[in-house]
Amino acid sequence: MHPLAARQGIARAPSGTWFLSRGILLGRGEVGCDSVISFSEPGPGLVLQKILGSFQAQVGRLCKAALEELKQMEAQSAEPVKRQLQGFLDILEKQINLVGQQSESVERRHQMATELMVIVEKLLRTLGLTLPNSTISIASTSGTELGLAIRKAGYQSQETVTLQQSTTHMELNWARAPGQKNEGVTLAGLLTYQGMSPILDGAARVEAPEWDKINQTGKWAWGPGQPSYRVLSPVVSAFINDRDTQALGLSVSIRFSHPLPESQTKLHLLCAYWETSRKHWATNGCTQQTLNATLTRCQCNHLTSFAVLMAFYELEDWTLDVITKVGLVISLVCLLLSILTFLFCRALKGPRTTIHLHLCLALFIAYTVFLTGSSSTGNRVVCGVVAGLLHYFFLAAFCWMCLEGAELYLLVVQVFTPHGLRRRYMF
Repeated sequence: MHPLAARQGIARAPSGTWFLSRGILLGRGEVGCDSVISFSEPGPGLVLQKILGSFQAQVGRLCKAALEELKQMEAQSAEPVKRQLQGFLDILEKQINLVGQQSESVERRHQMATELMVIVEKLLRTLGLTLPNSTISIASTSGTELGLAIRKAGYQSQETVTLQQSTTHMELNWARAPGQKNEGVTLAGLLTYQGMSPILDGAARVEAPEWDKINQTGKWAWGPGQPSYRVLSPVVSAFINDRDTQALGLSVSIRFSHPLPESQTKLHLLCAYWETSRKHWATNGCTQQTLNATLTRCQCNHLTSFAVLMAFYELEDWTLDVITKVGLVISLVCLLLSILTFLFCRALKGPRTTIHLHLCLALFIAYTVFLTGSSSTGNRVVCGVVAGLLHYFFLAAFCWMCLEGAELYLLVVQVFTPHGLRRRYMF
């Protein structure tokens, strides 16, 4: 073991990760609760690797700084860790803003957000266990809030821990949390993310019975459309020092304060959690209770990242779509007749006919591409090809229009020298 690591209470785990022993740090051998810090490898993508790599490096420096201060602090002082946690919230907000500004696909943004939330929970579990018996609340200037409650063996008299924040309120029964039976340390935390809600929008589906019901009822009653959702409340992460929360039989209540839901077709409010493995929202193990139009309580039997979703049936504006397609079909028929006329009518041969012929060809191909490829936005390659073809052929049509204007100028304005563009100058 490295000498500095030994002094700081860090040991080397067999898997190659570092773990922090609170008992060594505070000199309390009766506390045997270790928290492992191991960052998962980022997925493919240069942007993802850059963002997560920067975040992990900053988190690592912050954790080392906290351990340096813990060596010299008094056993009951929480100030060093609180200062580092305040800096951690500022770093976290910057990383969330970076993820939100990326022009990546929805799936890639969800992957980046998931990795960030996993890293955040690991660090908070580690630094939280270095705090003395206390409850702390920290808020950043931009609105990210963190609440931590720590109870050591012999100080767990409260049956319920309550963490109150500006938009969320969590109640957790201590008796069900780890630490009561094995006389260890119990940690409970609530982190409210600022700016995470729009990032976690756009998943293909929500794993909930209400989601399928909205889809089936909507198609039958209102016509073409699809179920959709928006993250209505802030995203919060609720955690304890035991990662396997489903096996504990927990009962946690989180009350959300959120904006007034919009008026939508077949509107449902859902208490959902973020499924990190599948990267979408789900409602298993959570029940929802609407207190009023802007307050919703979620009762869940496990801990992870939660939010209130506004699920609804999004109707398609088929009127505009039909008008567009009918208009394009009529235009294509007229353009085809014009092309055949300019090609086979010998009496119309000339420079102006050549310009009109190529203008009609450019518009005919552009309209055909738009009619057949405008709905292929799901595939990025096909979408890029369609966009490139539309840009090229509409630009070609504008160029032929410009030549038509030059031709009319030469034939009409310059009346004393009546001649038009020569054919070889057009290409």
